[in-house]
Formats: sequence, structure tokens, C-alpha cells
Amino acid sequence: MKFENLLKPVKIGSVKIKNRISMAPCNVHFSDGRGYPTDADTCYYAARAKGGIGLTIVGAVMANREDAEAASLVIPRLDDVSHVGPFQEIVESIHEWDSVAFIQLVPGLGRQSRLPRAPVMVPSIVPMEKPGELEIKQLKAVSTRFLPMIRGAGYGNLKEMTIADIARLVENYGKSTLLALYAGFDGIEIHAPHGYLVHQFLSPRTNKRTDRYGGPIENRMRFLMELIDVTRATVEDRCAVGVRIAANEHMPGGMTVEDVGIITKECVKRGVDYIHLSDGCMEARKYFFPEEESDHLLDEAKQIRQGLGVPLITPSVHDPAHGDAAIAAGKTDMISLGRQLMADPDWANKVMEGRVGDINRCRRDATCLMWLFTEGRVRCAYNPNLGRERFMPEYWPQKIDAKLPPSLMKKGK
Repeated sequence: MKFENLLKPVKIGSVKIKNRISMAPCNVHFSDGRGYPTDADTCYYAARAKGGIGLTIVGAVMANREDAEAASLVIPRLDDVSHVGPFQEIVESIHEWDSVAFIQLVPGLGRQSRLPRAPVMVPSIVPMEKPGELEIKQLKAVSTRFLPMIRGAGYGNLKEMTIADIARLVENYGKSTLLALYAGFDGIEIHAPHGYLVHQFLSPRTNKRTDRYGGPIENRMRFLMELIDVTRATVEDRCAVGVRIAANEHMPGGMTVEDVGIITKECVKRGVDYIHLSDGCMEARKYFFPEEESDHLLDEAKQIRQGLGVPLITPSVHDPAHGDAAIAAGKTDMISLGRQLMADPDWANKVMEGRVGDINRCRRDATCLMWLFTEGRVRCAYNPNLGRERFMPEYWPQKIDAKLPPSLMKKGK
């Protein structure tokens, strides 16, 4: 099989991408604890770029220091000029292998923060629901020792955001997008999925505000639209801008696929160049981390894609034949891989070379996720080299291109 649909080029805004395969942004805990990416990050992303993907999305990266420090997570940040250099190393390593580099910037985590050391900001104080019996059974299948950590997320230490808090986060986000340009990224992805902070504003289940940020959907999406506006005003046309959002919350009283259709079309009106889907939230974990390949999210994607007018990226399609057929059927424009690229960074090259049978398949057993809940570095039960790429010379930086990146050579710089 030639996978012609999966391997043909695509454009996001003015950014040319060599195929329809992207790397979904995943927190891997390789940063140094102070927000600085490390050589482990650089070589991790280089391995996936060398593996043939057209688009590498770096993330998740916190855009707001206050929220990052309150959340007590090992997660990279881009809120200070001193962070630019390490991210520049990552961008250069991605570009070496002819892959495009986007960054996913996170304004905040909200009530899904784990073990926060200080009150975390939320649109409304709505504690998380405890894991259901099915989820507990699934998690016990991996390890019972992770359950207290998962149960400890979002059950207190919350601070309802004031209008001034919201304005400060939007301002900080604009500063972070400028730093992303300095680092040379080709695009910026606004983080709004998975039940985290922006999602909490969007959902009527978690947004109980009575001011201009709550109530009807036009108000609930206001925070996201302000993030889009400040991003576009900062970067102008110098890089692509996208939004990642859950296609459906899959919780009673939560955000529906019809809501997301309205929100994504408004995003495009505000100047967004692409939409990247996810699904569910931490309380609907079987959609957030699906345990098997299915058409469920692709069917939601097809509904959202109708009349959208910009490329749509859909995750969790690990089978290349399935991805190729989904693009041919108009369900999506690109696919993104997270856990599958942890298991096999050469997935895309193997597809291009007709070696699909050699792909090291992700078993979707959530070993990687469970390691993150220990606040340790991500590990994979099927790829012993995950997180050790920095010790493998084939992933070390090969050369440095001294030319400024395109985003800094355009007008205004």
C-alpha cells in the first residue's frame, strides 16, 4: 500500500509540511524542574523528526510562570528570555530533519493540576469527580500505587479567577508567543483541550461564572478568543497559529461536539490556521487515552470539519491504513501520534518505506501515563530507548544553520 493521502504535502497557513503525519504534543518530564528544556528534550524531538514526521509539535509548554509554579509539575516553560536558547536548540534539531516545528503553549492547568503547592486558578470552583469503578479497574491493571496520585488531582486548593487574573494570563501569553518567535518556531498551538484551564472556561459543567466570561457559549469562549487575538497580534503573519480542543467532553452537562463546532468556526474567524482535536478529559479518561483504534473521534472530526475552512488534525490513529482512509474520506486532513511515536519514533519512515510490518506498535497500556503520575520521566514498556535518546549519537545535533528562521526574517524584525 502506498498511503498516498497520508504522505502528500499540506499547508497550514503559509507553512509547508511534507506529509500529513504530525507529532502530538505530550508532556514527557524531561525538563530540569525550573522550566528549562534539556538535552534529553532536544534528542527526544530530534528522534521523531528524523523518523519522518512532517510536523513536530513541542509541548506542553507553560506560558505563565505563576500557574506553572503553583501546579508543581515537571513541565517546560517559556515565560522568560533565558528559556529561548534551550528551545532554539530543539527547533534547530527538528529542522535538521526537514520537519516543521510548532510549539504548544499552555496558559494554565486549572483544577486538573496534581499535588499543587499553591492555589491554582480556575474559572469556577468545581471539584473534579472521583474516578469511576471502570477507571479504577483500568488503572489497577497497570499499578495500584498510582491511584492516590490520580485521586489527588483537583480536589481543593483552587482559586476562582478574577477579571484581573484573566487579563494577566492573556498578557503573559502574548509575551510567551513573542519568545516562541525568538526561538524560531514555525507555529504556535494554543492549548484548550483535555479538561484543563481553557477547556474549563469553555464547558458549562465547569464554568459557573456570572460575568462576561460565563453563561452563554459566546461568553464561555471569550478567554480563548482573547488568547487567539493576543497571539495573532503578536506574531502577525510570521508563523502559523492553531488551537487544540477536545471534540467532545463526554461528561453530563459538559461541552458537546455541537458546541465545539461553533467554537472552532469562531476560532477560524479570529485568524486561526488549523484546529487540532483531542477528546474527553481526565474524568472521561477512556476518550482522552483511548485503549483501541476506532472511528469514534474521526466521526466527530468529520462533523467539526464541515465548513471549517482550515486543516484539521486528528490524534490516536495508529494504523497508517486507517489514517490514509480517513483523509481520503474527508474525515480529517492530518493525523497526530503521541504514544505511538514514543513506542516507535521511526513510524513515519517505516510507512514511507513500505515496512508497516516492522512498526513497533503501541499497546495503549498507559505505562507512559502512569510514569508521569509519579512526576518522573516518561517510560515505555515497548521502547527501552524512550528518554535515553541523548545517549544515542544518531540523534545528536548534526549541524547549525546560522541563518535566522523565517519567522524572524519577515517584516518587523
